Amino acid sequence: MAMPGQLMFARRLGPTARLLIWLLVGVACVVADVRYHALEGLRSGFSVLLQPARAAMRAPTDIAAELGGFFVRHRLLQKERDALLIERAQLMIGVNAADELARENTELRTLLQLQSRPGQQLVHAALLYQGHDWFAQRITLDQGGSAGLRSGLPVVDASGL
Repeated sequence: MAMPGQLMFARRLGPTARLLIWLLVGVACVVADVRYHALEGLRSGFSVLLQPARAAMRAPTDIAAELGGFFVRHRLLQKERDALLIERAQLMIGVNAADELARENTELRTLLQLQSRPGQQLVHAALLYQGHDWFAQRITLDQGGSAGLRSGLPVVDASGL
């Protein structure tokens, strides 16, 4: 006797017969679609339904491509920044040199405007060393005794004696 929920005749089609039926259904669908364009609406509907799944499947590769592009752009920007920093340092050296030359030029112009008094000899000299002792007040110049200089003579620069 059969149990409740159990089929009385438990015989089914074999796997080969089922495969053959599904192959015939598939071939019939292909022929109908090629000849009469019968499945075009169904295909576009499936395309719309599967679009989120496609986007989800493509997401890892899209993210990887974006990250790769980010790192490439980041490396290029770092190289450009380094080049600009080097250029800025070179320009700052040039600006500092120009400022120093302008300061020296102004100082020389003020020194050249000093009037020499009768009986005094004017000798232009560069300061090589200035001592650190306030009480000794010793300096070393690039001129010597051959230029008529001796110890104890007054030294005048742009700021005075």
